[in-house]
Amino acid sequence: MVIAHSDITRATPNDRILPVLLAELEAAGVRRADITLLNALGTHRRQTEAELRGMLGDAIVDNYCCRQHDANDDANLVSLGTTSFGHPVRVNRYFMEAEARILTGFIEPHFFAGFSGGPKGVLPALAGAESVLTNHGRDLIAHPNATWGVTAGNPLWEEMREVALRANPTFLLNVALNTRKQITGVFAGELLAAHAAGCAFVRQTAMAPVAEPFDIVLTTNSGYPLDQNLYQTVKGMSAANRIVRAGGTILMAAACQDGVPQHGGYADLLRQAGSPQGILDMLAQPGFSQPDQWQVQIQALIQLHAEVLVYSDGLTDEQIPLPRHPRRRGRALRSPGPRRAGVRAAGWSADHCVFAERLNYSWRLRMLARIWRGETPAEKGDAYLAFLEQSGLKDYRAVPGNRGVWVLRRERDGRAEFTLISLWESLEAMKGFAGDDYMKSVYYPEDKDFLLDFAPEVEVYDVARVI
Repeated sequence: MVIAHSDITRATPNDRILPVLLAELEAAGVRRADITLLNALGTHRRQTEAELRGMLGDAIVDNYCCRQHDANDDANLVSLGTTSFGHPVRVNRYFMEAEARILTGFIEPHFFAGFSGGPKGVLPALAGAESVLTNHGRDLIAHPNATWGVTAGNPLWEEMREVALRANPTFLLNVALNTRKQITGVFAGELLAAHAAGCAFVRQTAMAPVAEPFDIVLTTNSGYPLDQNLYQTVKGMSAANRIVRAGGTILMAAACQDGVPQHGGYADLLRQAGSPQGILDMLAQPGFSQPDQWQVQIQALIQLHAEVLVYSDGLTDEQIPLPRHPRRRGRALRSPGPRRAGVRAAGWSADHCVFAERLNYSWRLRMLARIWRGETPAEKGDAYLAFLEQSGLKDYRAVPGNRGVWVLRRERDGRAEFTLISLWESLEAMKGFAGDDYMKSVYYPEDKDFLLDFAPEVEVYDVARVI
């Protein structure tokens, strides 16, 4: 049995989901000696032992066979034939020769595959380098459907699906996460059905519409491990590019502790091309095909559309191979001064949007706050908080369109006072929790064991600003 898992560039909580999966398998009679953990690297670099232990935990590394995929190791790749797109494809030998094959990972919107997870666990994650190159080739990347949130009609994803079905995985285990890397949904079972359910959930919880483009978009790449280097940070730029006006400004904050990076072809391609248009011209040359070209292609299109300013503690001016915008100078912001100057250049009256991790809080995007208050005897405060975790808070989070819940508590005069503030992307989303009479308080039968009184109504506010 082989279990493929995400590498260190992904936020998949391997250390939380793998122990549960392994325990279930062993309880069902699978011997530990028959299980192999396979790090699905795609074309990324191998992880060090310390990184593997950080990802998986010492108990897994010490007690299971752990392998790492190598997209350039011909001896450990097997052919799955040629896809309907005319691309020969090879996949990891250990995975294909296993009697049972399990894919794990997490689902989030993806900048050219529509959504991560599912079929991406095979192509590119377990594929040969040449298969990744053809799937991520210039023409497919340029297809209008190769973008955020689109799978049907997206040629990249459709080839990924075709290859994944040929690999015939036994089982899929994908999760969804919130901004605090907490698991918000688990999607398991047959590959396509489980992934479709996860994509529908993530579409509701991690994507939000905006009425019109903004002048300035301030964003991140969702923090560690997603902002380890500039290469990965292009994904955050791409999300911002969807809602910034032509000629607007994208302000990107990313740690980039792994640098540009220096491994892979990304940095060399940027240096060779010299400018965003130079990148596109280089990629258009007949027969041109290089690792990481997809990332520079997308970055070039972004920089031709908007000014990109990167704030990072992990990059030096000498390291940054960002081609300069033909009309505005792209640069790394390394102090508060230039960062403020970039905003002033657009004028203080400019329309702004702030991406807070994966939640899109914008100054134009309407959001509603629902506020409920209640009191218990002070000695029952801890027990009531525990009850809330298993009742109301759990139900809040399960409703599509819920943007989070804040629980406030204080004790005075022998009472524990609770205030619950829940955020909702629309009135319809709020009704999904409270019903059509959304101003009416929602109570559970067990509340009578805790609450001193029962307020009949809640308060509802428009969220005017998120700072």
